[in-house]
Amino acid sequence: MDWITSDDKTASMMVLLGSAGLGKSALEQSIAEMCAKAGLLAASFFFSTTSSNRNNGDTLIPTLVYQLIRVIPGLRDLVEKELKNDPHILKLCRESQME
Repeated sequence: MDWITSDDKTASMMVLLGSAGLGKSALEQSIAEMCAKAGLLAASFFFSTTSSNRNNGDTLIPTLVYQLIRVIPGLRDLVEKELKNDPHILKLCRESQME
């Protein structure tokens, strides 16, 4: 976990590549849990080819937003305001949701 806690902020992301069944998701889940315990995790999302609601990006943004409003003070009010302004925003394409 040194790459996460290091003062060197040029290495703020890790990408795991490999064939199915090698344990990438298990490792990622363990890292996320360690980060959460250390107060370093705001949100996480894991894609899965075997889960119909996690095998594409349709639930990515709503899931991250939900997790973020739980840990970032004041964000809930901003999200509620946006949802009131555009109640269908979560039905838009991901690019539009990000705007």
